[in-house]
Amino acid sequence: IDAHWYRFRAALKDCDQFDQVKATHDAFLLAVVQQSFVRVKSIIGALEYTVQLCQTFARIAQAADPLKNVRHVFEIKDKFDRQTVILFQVLQSVRGHQSAPFVQQLLLRRDFNQHFSKRVQQARDTANVARPRTPPPALDIGA
Repeated sequence: IDAHWYRFRAALKDCDQFDQVKATHDAFLLAVVQQSFVRVKSIIGALEYTVQLCQTFARIAQAADPLKNVRHVFEIKDKFDRQTVILFQVLQSVRGHQSAPFVQQLLLRRDFNQHFSKRVQQARDTANVARPRTPPPALDIGA
């Protein structure tokens, strides 16, 4: 947002007509909306839940005796770990959206060392192990 804001302010200096100001403002809003994912409900939902977890953790950390809530801190950590994997999966799933170049850019920034890719794969592997496998049908070879 900051980069767009500075470009917007710089462009405003060159505007001497209201129509130019309006067009510059419209371009600013379009750029911000495209890169903020506000129209992708699945991303916003995942981000909002992640922020809620962070706020809960901050409240516990600021409490008079945060050590009383150690169990709760570990629960928040586990939820946060799961949520970051979910958020990464959601971002991967919306690559075809109109914000796709920005989603791809965000994914590259978030997963520069493949940390999240590995965690997603671990989550899939865990889910596959936990799921009972259906044995193949018995072959009737006729005795």
